[in-house]
Amino acid sequence: GLSVRTHLPFAAAVAVATWFGGAGPGLLSAALSVLAIDFSFLPPLGSIELTHFEELVDSLVFLVVASTIGATTAALRRAREIAEQRAADISVAHAAAARLAMQAQRLLEVTTALAEASSVDEVAKVILTKGMHAVEATRAFVMLIDGDHVERLGATGYGDEMRERTRLTSITEDGPVAE
Repeated sequence: GLSVRTHLPFAAAVAVATWFGGAGPGLLSAALSVLAIDFSFLPPLGSIELTHFEELVDSLVFLVVASTIGATTAALRRAREIAEQRAADISVAHAAAARLAMQAQRLLEVTTALAEASSVDEVAKVILTKGMHAVEATRAFVMLIDGDHVERLGATGYGDEMRERTRLTSITEDGPVAE
């Protein structure tokens, strides 16, 4: 029979093929390893003849060991992929939780500022500054509606055209605010 040292490079090849390619390439590597061992180390050298009982037993033992190595390597690969996916999921969940916590903090600041506001103009200012920041808006306008009367208290992030379109004085006029 062959020494274990002769089989080690082939067992390593099976492990590497399984790690990088999966079970199919691992099995192919194991089968090719048996042929390479027979061709290179078993008499007659330079030919493939798995005819002697001892050669068949050695080849079968190698295939069992190689299959075990391949299965273990494939299981380790799957476990690593699952662990990486779970780590990524945890990272995403952590980022989402941090974002929600930051948004809750900003909303608390808006609520506090609104509670401290003592005039309609101060309320409008809070909404146009802290409120926009809390909801991550880039534009806002605040309108005061009293019956049919409309008064724009403030706007930010709009061009001149939109400012003109939001200058209504009555809810019955045409424009986005009336709609």
